[in-house]
Amino acid sequence: ESLEWSNCLVRQSIYQNKWYEMCPESQRMMLMFLQMTQKPHHIKTFGGIVALGNVHYLKMLKATYSFIRFINLIKR
Repeated sequence: ESLEWSNCLVRQSIYQNKWYEMCPESQRMMLMFLQMTQKPHHIKTFGGIVALGNVHYLKMLKATYSFIRFINLIKR
């Protein structure tokens, strides 16, 4: 998905940069950003069993909203 693709691009940009020629403080920051982009950014449900991407999460939110609206209409 787009978030994973963006993470991949950022990770490649950081790695291909001449970070090893920077001052130690900048090297630490680049290392921190590199570590952050290596972790997958998914929304995990059911105790971490199911990982939802952006598309599936949005579909789930829309379905939940529709269901709540339906229940509210029935109550009236």
